[in-house]
Amino acid sequence: MRDKREARRCKRARRSGRALERLGMPADSACTLPRVVITGDGFVKIENLTGVLKLSDSVVRLYTALGVIRIEGGSLTAEELEPGSMYLKGEVRAVFFEQFAE
Repeated sequence: MRDKREARRCKRARRSGRALERLGMPADSACTLPRVVITGDGFVKIENLTGVLKLSDSVVRLYTALGVIRIEGGSLTAEELEPGSMYLKGEVRAVFFEQFAE
């Protein structure tokens, strides 16, 4: 049941992104699409997340409408955690996106 809901949510997010692009707006303007902003190798801001799956000093996994964002590094700390967004500080080595199966 949960997989079907995730697939529907993912499909809606992609559809809204394509509609915005046709209107000449950036796809990430949609409230549901995740946005990851990396500044240097020590700061990451993630917007439009829906949950935190794992938070440790070496791995952070975040749940979004399109899938899971995994950030790997060292000494990772959540500097700010607000509804829908997170600001991480630490040594960022890699950012991965694990997309939901449709």
